[in-house]
Amino acid sequence: MNLQKVKLLREKVEQLEGDMNWRMKEEVSCCGITLAQCQILTELGNAKEVCIVDLAQVLGTDSSTISRTANRMVESGIIDRITNCTDRRYVSLTLTDKGKKLYEHIEDKGNNYYAEVLERIPPDKREQVLESFTLFLEAVKACKESEE
Repeated sequence: MNLQKVKLLREKVEQLEGDMNWRMKEEVSCCGITLAQCQILTELGNAKEVCIVDLAQVLGTDSSTISRTANRMVESGIIDRITNCTDRRYVSLTLTDKGKKLYEHIEDKGNNYYAEVLERIPPDKREQVLESFTLFLEAVKACKESEE
């Protein structure tokens, strides 16, 4: 593999990471929640109800971290805990009405941002960019899976 191309890819990905981290912090800071809370909020908004163990796996962290963050979100009225009636150790999380409104607000902001990004890409290149991102993410996922 051409080392120059490898270094260029690494540089561009690191630039993207920095820009996206900045955007995410800006997006959630206006809503009064942390980035970790935003990730939980987004997963719950997409899945409607998720158990803590599954959520930890999806977000690449441990259950105790999710549980502590969820406790703060329950206290602020963003999410509810649902205890399984047959196994009290099995706890699911779901959004409250307040959480759903916050999720929709964050989703709208994100959609507006990415619409603006897409508009800045020449129309005849948009499909190419989307395809390239898909290929790139599949390659990253394959590398991650081979390391596990």
